[in-house]
Amino acid sequence: IIGNCGAGKTYLARAMGKSYGVPVTNLDSIYFVPRTLSQTRPVGEIDHAIWNIQQEKKWIVEGVHGGLVKRLLGDCDFLIWLDMDWPACQKNLQARGPEAIGIIDQNEAQRWFNWLNHWAESYWEGDDANSYRAHKTIFESFPGNRERLCSRRSMDHFIASCGSK
Repeated sequence: IIGNCGAGKTYLARAMGKSYGVPVTNLDSIYFVPRTLSQTRPVGEIDHAIWNIQQEKKWIVEGVHGGLVKRLLGDCDFLIWLDMDWPACQKNLQARGPEAIGIIDQNEAQRWFNWLNHWAESYWEGDDANSYRAHKTIFESFPGNRERLCSRRSMDHFIASCGSK
C-alpha cells in the first residue's frame, strides 16, 4: 500500500491484516532506527528486513518509501495506491498528532511533525522515490492486480469488501 503521509495507509493495512489474518509491516519501521525519523538503519539491516518479508507466504506492507516498495514488487500480487488529496491527508495528520511519531522527546516530536506536514504537503511537487510522481509510476507500471483509492469513502468500501474476497 503506497501513498502520501496521512493518506490512510496504516489504517487500511491494519484493517486488511485483521480481515485476512496477515502480518502488516510499516516501511518506516524498516527504514528508520526505532523512535527516530532522522536516523536511517544501516543498509544491511534494511536488506535483511526486506528479505524477511519476502520469505513470508503472505504479507501486507505499507509506506511512502518508493525505493523499498520497488524491491518488494516482484513478490507482490496486489498493489494499492491511496491517492488522497492534501486536505484529506492534512486532516488525518492533524488527527494523529505529533505523539504518533513515536519520539519520546516532545520538542523533537513536534519538530518532526511540523517537518512531516511540510513534506506531505509538497508530495505532489517532489521528484524523489517517495513522491506522487514516483508512486504514480510504480502503480501504472505494476503488471499485477492493483487498486487506486482516491477517497476515504472508496477506502471504506474497499475494506468492507475485504471479507468477501
